[in-house]
Amino acid sequence: MTEKEFRKLSRQDLLQLLLTQGKEAVQLGGQLAEKEEVLTQSQASNDRLKAKLDEKDAQINKLKERLDEKDAQINKLKERLDEKDAQINKLKGRLDEKDVKIHNLKANIQEFREKRQLEVEEIVAALKLDDLFERIQQASKRRL
Repeated sequence: MTEKEFRKLSRQDLLQLLLTQGKEAVQLGGQLAEKEEVLTQSQASNDRLKAKLDEKDAQINKLKERLDEKDAQINKLKERLDEKDAQINKLKGRLDEKDVKIHNLKANIQEFREKRQLEVEEIVAALKLDDLFERIQQASKRRL
């Protein structure tokens, strides 16, 4: 409304306008109070959520620290496992060497036994020959 239109209004219209504006002001004041209450509640809720978020962040940080500790433990255990694997491989190598030695010694023993068996057989044959020659000699003495 322009100033000219405003001046044309009667006193009763002005009072009516003032009364309407007063009612609107009261109504808007009530709405403002409601909005301020909602805002206050929202801010309180926001503060609570921020506090919870801070707690969750602290928990996350603690869990990250624990995870880092566990990762370090895993790495140490992996290193120990690698050391043990190396030690096992070294012992397997030594065991393989011992197996080869045992195989060679068994072969040597078998060869030795075979030689000894031949020697025993030769001795037995020689004894039999000696016995045979002695019998032949005794038989030839009896005939003479």
